[in-house]
Amino acid sequence: MRDTRSVTAPDWPAVARTVLRAPFTRCAWSEAAYCLIGFPVAAVGFVLLVALLAVGTVLTVSLLGAVVGALLLVAGLRLARALAAVHRACAALDLVIEEVREPMLDPADIPAGAHFDPIALHVPVALVFRLRRY
Repeated sequence: MRDTRSVTAPDWPAVARTVLRAPFTRCAWSEAAYCLIGFPVAAVGFVLLVALLAVGTVLTVSLLGAVVGALLLVAGLRLARALAAVHRACAALDLVIEEVREPMLDPADIPAGAHFDPIALHVPVALVFRLRRY
């Protein structure tokens, strides 16, 4: 059977207009502003997080530094959450198209249709008990 649909040539002037105007739209400028604001925050945050998590992990392994290492790990995780909040705040300024919501931490925030699968805990629990036997 032969395809009877016709293929039309693109409207090149319209394509050229769209390509030439795209970098000057409000959306492009707002996303560029988000990148310019977010990059320094991300770069500094990355360096701080790697340092905190690396030192915290090394200290946690040793017996004497376990408490200090655990505190550094907690501080690193809190810093990560704070940096994520900064990025979400920048996104809330209408600098990006997508809507970015905060993570759900309270069980009351979980939608009614969602449920916890208890089988998901079987493997980690079995691994812990297996490691404790040896």
